[in-house]
Amino acid sequence: MKIGVVAVDSGQLLVCDPGYLKTERQLANANELDQKEREALESKTQSAQLTFNTGNEGLGVIFHSGVGDGRYDVYATFKDFPGAGRRIQKVEIIFLD
Repeated sequence: MKIGVVAVDSGQLLVCDPGYLKTERQLANANELDQKEREALESKTQSAQLTFNTGNEGLGVIFHSGVGDGRYDVYATFKDFPGAGRRIQKVEIIFLD
């Protein structure tokens, strides 16, 4: 099911918990984020793991967005979980058909 559209103007996307944008200063450190962006675009996986100030993984993942700038559809797959109801199981962004 389509849940929205994401616009890209830098040729990349970042997946993270929005709460960390305020609490983790690393995302405010432009030089470090620029370095991760370069790593993402230059690596074989076209992605890079962002780490917390403690050095642990999980702050976010930055990755190249298919053909670059544009607007991309975002889809969710839902699943019914006993006792928890219907929840998002998976999210997909289609960059290239």
